[in-house]
Amino acid sequence: MAAALALPVLPASAEARDLFRTAITVNGFTFGSVSNDATEVWRLLERNPIASSIPFYTDQSAMMLRVDLRGLPASLSSPRNGTDLLLRVGRNGEITRVFTGATRQEATEHFHRFLHGDEEPSGMRHIMKEWVANSPVDPVAGNPGSLLGRTVAADLDLATRPPGDDGGMTPRAAGWHGSAGIDVDAFSVQDFDTRGYTIPLGLSYVFGEDGPEAILRMPLTMAETSGANTLYAGMLAGLRLPVVTTPDVRWSVTPALRVTAGGSERIGGGGVALGGSLGSDLRLALGTFTLSIGNSLGYTQIEPLKVKEIELPYHVRSWAFRNSVALSHPVGRVMDLPLALGLSVTDTRLAGDAMAVPSWQEYGVTASLGRHAPIRLGVSYLDGENDYSGLRVTLSASF
Repeated sequence: MAAALALPVLPASAEARDLFRTAITVNGFTFGSVSNDATEVWRLLERNPIASSIPFYTDQSAMMLRVDLRGLPASLSSPRNGTDLLLRVGRNGEITRVFTGATRQEATEHFHRFLHGDEEPSGMRHIMKEWVANSPVDPVAGNPGSLLGRTVAADLDLATRPPGDDGGMTPRAAGWHGSAGIDVDAFSVQDFDTRGYTIPLGLSYVFGEDGPEAILRMPLTMAETSGANTLYAGMLAGLRLPVVTTPDVRWSVTPALRVTAGGSERIGGGGVALGGSLGSDLRLALGTFTLSIGNSLGYTQIEPLKVKEIELPYHVRSWAFRNSVALSHPVGRVMDLPLALGLSVTDTRLAGDAMAVPSWQEYGVTASLGRHAPIRLGVSYLDGENDYSGLRVTLSASF
C-alpha cells in the first residue's frame, strides 16, 4: 500500500488539480504524492509494499492510507497493534467496510479480493455508484463531459439536427444526406479542467420528400483531463417520422437505439452504454422567425468495460430528460447563400442513479449558411449544478 512513495512527489498544478492524491501516515509520519495516472493508484491498492518502502513500518504500526480519487475521498487504516483494516469511502464515510484477519496480512488479502470483486461483489458496485455521484470528472457517468453526458446530448441532436437540415421550415428533400464536422468543448469544475474534441459523422436517407428518414450517427471523441486522455466511440440509429409537414408547422418524432463505449486507463474507468431514446422536433413559423422546440427522453444502462489493466464494476442506470427552445431569423445573404442566426436554451436533467452533476443548462447562439447543404456554426455556454461550467463550439458541413 505504500507504492505511493514511488510516485513523483510533485507540487499541485496552479492551473489544474491533480486527479489522484495519496498520503500514507505511519506512526505519525506522513508521506504524500500526487498523480494523474489511475494505474499507479490501482497498483498501490493492490499491493502491500509498505515494509520495503518505509523502514520503520511493522505489522504493529499505526497506519492510514488516504486517497483523493478525482474528487472522492477514501481511506484505509489500521490502529497500532491492530490486525483489522477499516475502509471508509466518501466525505462522511458513507461506505464503511472492515476487513478482519488473524494478522494484518490476512486482512489485507481480504481487502484485495474485495477490490477485484471476488469477495462481496456488491460492495465494489456500491463504491462505483458513490464515485459517479461524487467525482465531477468521471469518464463514464455523472457529468456532461462523461460517456453518459455526451450520449444524452447526442439523443436530442439526432432528433432535431438530421444531416443536411438547416434548422428552418424547408421541406426535407428525398434521398441521401450527410454531414461531418468538429465539436470542441471545455469544462471546468473544482479546479479540474477537461477538453474534448468530437468528429460527428452523420448519414441519412429520406424516403420521399418529407417522408420517413433513417438516420445513422457515429461520433468519435477524444477528451483530456489533467493530461490523461479518454476515447469514446458510438453508433446511434434512429427513424425520423414526420407527423405534420405544413408551411407553418413541422413536427416529427424520432425513436432511436444506440451503443456507445469509452474509457481511460489513466483516469480510471471504462464502460459500454446501451439504451434508447424518443425525440421530438416541433417547428413553428412565426412570421419570418422560426421557433423550434426539441425534446428527448432517453434511458441508458452502462456496463463495465476493461481498459487495459483497469476494470471497474460500473453498473449505472439513468433516465435523461433534455428539452430545448430555439428562435432563428434570416439576416441576409453571404456569398449568395441565405444566412440565419439563432438563439437557444437547452435544459438537461438526469434521474435514476445519483450523479455528481444531475442537471445543467446550455445557452447558445447559432449561424446557418445555406439551405439545402448548410454550414452550421454554434457556440454555447454550459452552466451545471455544483459549479460545473463549460463552453462548446460546433461546426458542421452537409453534403
